[in-house]
Amino acid sequence: FAYGGDYTSVAAQQLVLQLAPLRPRVRLTGANSALTASNLGDTNSGDVWCVFDVRRYHERAHAIATAAKQRGAKVVMFTDGWLSPAAHEADVVLTATVAGPGAMDTIVPMVAVVELVCTLAEQALGADAVSRLDAVEPIRTRLAGRSLGGR
Repeated sequence: FAYGGDYTSVAAQQLVLQLAPLRPRVRLTGANSALTASNLGDTNSGDVWCVFDVRRYHERAHAIATAAKQRGAKVVMFTDGWLSPAAHEADVVLTATVAGPGAMDTIVPMVAVVELVCTLAEQALGADAVSRLDAVEPIRTRLAGRSLGGR
């Protein structure tokens, strides 16, 4: 499961887009509290919740991390160097710099961390990831229409 807030939803979505073709049951949860509650209700021991939260932290991220832990899930926190309060619930904390060159923060380093995590997950899954990708990719191609190249 992956949760991202107002600003971090882009990184959470990228995580799901990269992992879903490699392994089953990858889900994105977001602003809709009914869907988030349903996903938490479906959470079991052994599941993993990836929670994204950067400065201007959201209490919802902390509540989700807490609920996931209570249901026996592992929590992976993607946050900034100042650490989201939800990091205290996490089994793993991954940080990225979000301070941008101007007045606005940047999500680019967080997406780079996501890409690295996805690469490591693919390596850990090994042949299972390749088999699933081989099964899913033709379906995606048919749904998307004519492919112009790539894998």
